[in-house]
Amino acid sequence: MQKPVLIDVTRLLLRIIKGKNATGVDRVCLAYIDYFSKNAQAILAWKSKVTVLDKKTSEQLFHLLLNNPKQKSRNFWIHTLVKSMFLTPSHLGDYEGCFYFNINHKGLESEEYINKILRLKLIPIFFIHDLIPITHPEFCRPAEKDMHVKRMLNVLRADGGILVNSAFTQQQLAAFAEQNQMALPLTEVAWLSCKFLTQQPQSQPDEDFIKNLGQNYFVMLSTIEPRKNHLTILHIWRELFEKYKAQTPKLVLIGQRGWECEQVMDLLERSPAIRQCLVEIPSASDSRIVDVLKNARALLFPSYVEGYGLPLVEALYLGVPVLASDIEVFNEIGQQIPEFIHPIDGVSWMSYIEDYMQPTSEKRALQLKRLAHYQHWEWLQHFECVEALMRQLEQAKK
Repeated sequence: MQKPVLIDVTRLLLRIIKGKNATGVDRVCLAYIDYFSKNAQAILAWKSKVTVLDKKTSEQLFHLLLNNPKQKSRNFWIHTLVKSMFLTPSHLGDYEGCFYFNINHKGLESEEYINKILRLKLIPIFFIHDLIPITHPEFCRPAEKDMHVKRMLNVLRADGGILVNSAFTQQQLAAFAEQNQMALPLTEVAWLSCKFLTQQPQSQPDEDFIKNLGQNYFVMLSTIEPRKNHLTILHIWRELFEKYKAQTPKLVLIGQRGWECEQVMDLLERSPAIRQCLVEIPSASDSRIVDVLKNARALLFPSYVEGYGLPLVEALYLGVPVLASDIEVFNEIGQQIPEFIHPIDGVSWMSYIEDYMQPTSEKRALQLKRLAHYQHWEWLQHFECVEALMRQLEQAKK
């Protein structure tokens, strides 16, 4: 009988309970649940307590997670977590030699948690999305650097397998391992697809909403936080309004307001010029995001640093031009299609945006020609890399 794959879903449940929207990390975890669901069971972890749900309970939980979990109440999810963690028997001895996936970094800072996984004799595979709290702590909450260092040290000592979303992330992890005089375990680069949960029912397009945006607007798709560089774009839009007044293209911000971005908040709430041409969408369904994005003049992605960049991939997949930061990972996944601009070169950002807002933009037309050659990375290709790593680990354990 084939051994089950164990997938940690703790973060997904906690975010649902807190009423948070799914992030890119959450969506990747859902893709793993979808792919392995026929032979997978759920793991829940609370500090050093680890619970493996039985097959039937796991199937029910996976179905709920994959099919619009917000249809259930917060109390329902709290009850699900408490019942699963503390009231459901867990036969941990039955899972020796099973693959264990942690897709979202949750709990990896806890040595007790890692030791528990190792004592269960599971074969761990960790998905590392980025090392930004270590390499760029100025863009993260104050305690995040120390926590992420603990995570990466625990991952390296666990002697399992590591999946990374880009060659850039792999380079960052290899450098961290070398700095700490530790060996880098078996590691596989597996790019991410932007196709998520196609089995979910899609809502009808909100034609009136799209119509009100007009034909001339740009989109930023991300949480509003310092490293996403909203500040540069907002200052540009204030200048655009001074120059073009009523003809200024709209700027559509899709994403929740984050942390430590008071200057951005001041511009959003107190600048009369920006407020006249800004559309802020804190929360949007996948179908709403697609509808807004595919009609944009371009996606703006001026981040200072990223581990990957799913909005860039989604825009290219939809045939939407991208103006992106000239950073290593965007060059890696962009297939030489976007316009690449230094994140602090406001003059160049202004120039490209002014050009792309014109109906006769030659630069935009040239990017659309390049887009015809874009090759999207499918989930099947991603999981071919995952399966390859699993085979390597099995061979190494023999």
